[in-house]
Amino acid sequence: MKGLKEPAEKMGLSFAGGKFDLNNSALPLSAFVEAMGKLIKTVMAGDTAEEIIAGVLDAFSQDEIKVLAYALPNCEDLFDSVVKKGIHKGSTISSKQQYGKETVGRIQFAIRRLLKIICSSLNGVVLFIDDLQVSQ
Repeated sequence: MKGLKEPAEKMGLSFAGGKFDLNNSALPLSAFVEAMGKLIKTVMAGDTAEEIIAGVLDAFSQDEIKVLAYALPNCEDLFDSVVKKGIHKGSTISSKQQYGKETVGRIQFAIRRLLKIICSSLNGVVLFIDDLQVSQ
C-alpha cells in the first residue's frame, strides 16, 4: 500500500487505503471503512472541505446522514461538520425501520452518492482496499 501512495500523489490524486483487521472482524467491510476514514481525514484537512460539506448538505437528509455515520464510523469529521452547518433537505427515510436487502441497497446508494460528491471536488481518488472481507 505504501508503494502506491507516492505515485498517486505525484499525479495529483488523493490516496487512501484500508486493510482488513482480524481484530475488527465484526465490522463488515472494515478495510473499506478504514479507507473511507482516511480519505475523509485528508479531505477535511484540504481546501475542498467546505465544498464537500456543502455538497453533502445539499444531497442528504438528516436521516441519511445518520445512516452514513453508522455505516462509516471513521468519517465523523465530515458528518460532525455537516450537522454543525445544518441539514437542508427533508427526511427521505421513513420512521418505520427497514430491514434486509432494501436497507443494504440504501446504504450502498448513499455511499456511492457520497463518493461522487467527494470525487467531483478532487482531481481524482485512489482507494486501495487490501483483503476485503464481507461478514456472513
